[in-house]
Amino acid sequence: MAHKALHEKHVQKTGNILRSVLIWAGFLLAAAAGLTLLLTSGYERVELALVIGAVLCYGFALRDFDIDDDD
Repeated sequence: MAHKALHEKHVQKTGNILRSVLIWAGFLLAAAAGLTLLLTSGYERVELALVIGAVLCYGFALRDFDIDDDD
């Protein structure tokens, strides 16, 4: 059976770009928290804030930005 050519909708494309940015931001925040933990002492609040930011980035990256149910 022939496959129909699917075109990405604007919302899907924007959602994919935003998801990629959030994933990379989460990676960078987690790396910054790890480096801060390894290289310094006494910055527990900063490290906690970086970890919370990373978790929030990952949580929003899992969100489905395409609001219609055509999947």
